[in-house]
Amino acid sequence: MEVNTTYKSIFRISLPIIIGGMAQTAINVIDTAFLGRLNEITLGAAAIGGIFYLIFTLLCMGMAIGVQIIIARRTGENKSKDVGIVFDQGLYLMGLFSILLFLLMYFAGPQLMKQILTSDLVYEEVIRYLRIRNFGIFFVGMNMAYRALYVGLSKTNLLTYSTAFMAVVNIFLDYVLIFGNWGFPNMGIQGAALASVIAEVSAMVYFIIFTKIRLDLNSLSLYRFRKLSKDIIGSIVNLSYPSVFQNLISIGTWFMFFVIIEKTGERQLAISNVLRSNLMIFMLPVWGLATTANTMASNIIGQGKSGEVLKLSGRIIVISYIWTLLFLPLVLFEPQWLLSVITNDTSIVSEAIAPLRVIYSALFIFVPGVVLLHTVTGTGDTRTAFFIELASIAIYSVYVYNIAIVLGSSLEMVWTAEFVYWAIMAILSFIRLRGGKWKKIKV
Repeated sequence: MEVNTTYKSIFRISLPIIIGGMAQTAINVIDTAFLGRLNEITLGAAAIGGIFYLIFTLLCMGMAIGVQIIIARRTGENKSKDVGIVFDQGLYLMGLFSILLFLLMYFAGPQLMKQILTSDLVYEEVIRYLRIRNFGIFFVGMNMAYRALYVGLSKTNLLTYSTAFMAVVNIFLDYVLIFGNWGFPNMGIQGAALASVIAEVSAMVYFIIFTKIRLDLNSLSLYRFRKLSKDIIGSIVNLSYPSVFQNLISIGTWFMFFVIIEKTGERQLAISNVLRSNLMIFMLPVWGLATTANTMASNIIGQGKSGEVLKLSGRIIVISYIWTLLFLPLVLFEPQWLLSVITNDTSIVSEAIAPLRVIYSALFIFVPGVVLLHTVTGTGDTRTAFFIELASIAIYSVYVYNIAIVLGSSLEMVWTAEFVYWAIMAILSFIRLRGGKWKKIKV
């Protein structure tokens, strides 16, 4: 399926991606909203445990990006038979990668938490959460492979339905398992972990069933399950590994941000988790639009229209700004309402208002930063995207440490680090795209 850079085409492709991209974020926000009704310790532990698990989720996403880019390129070239070949090899790769990640999480996770966390109470809650949550990574790996297939094909409607289904499952199970409603056991933070794992399983089953129903398996040569191909897997890994490391340092640094916050106090950690959940809500549409930039850039390059890549990015940035502005009235006039969605602790809500407005302001730098970086990745120039992320992270980390630990600044000042991070990313990505060296890359 060929795409073009019109606003209509961008909307058609991006809206399901936006909704579909809510999958893991929705689970994190839903879990936090329910756990926010318990206590500060549990709320803070959910931040640490949730972001630790998110690291491995984004590693899966990074590994799947190669599958997505190649499928999008072959789709633009009208080579539909190659789609199934790439997808089958992608499933094998994601399965093996998920096993490796699970082993790392299961054996190294507790030791890492013991070394970096100050509060014993937070540590105990984090470990209780991860003992169950870790098992979800197997299903995340498969779900990312299917997501890469549908985004690469620009057939993104199924992502909407799968995410809605997973969210409903997660909300119901959070309600009954966290609080022990309707005769279910009262599991607290472990109930949130179990609910999330089951929701991920349900999404995988949904993908499998509806792929057989909705797609033409013969024309795409899907589900043939050929033997392992070193060449294809090598091509996927070659495109993906920079994104894997890019996601690792990106979310890993965010994880360390919360570890630094934890050292300033359990209450500051709880407030920051509420802010994190609101920030993820703000970012969701833009992340989906950035993913659209990624796959559409690869598709139009496959059509021989490299000259339209920057125009595509510009239009996606415009749409992202319009979407971001929709939150402005709430942030200015009803910030308490936004924060109370996550927690009913009025003192936490009150203290979170000022930093909430800081992180919302940073979105206006975030928009061009994330869209342009994903466009760089979509061109196949994944190594440069990695180095751009690395440079942004390095400066961001120094800034956070000095503001939070050395200077002991207020929470809203600590969150100004978002401005620094996204500004550097936007500038470097724009310079790379304008340079045009990516036009020589073969995928």
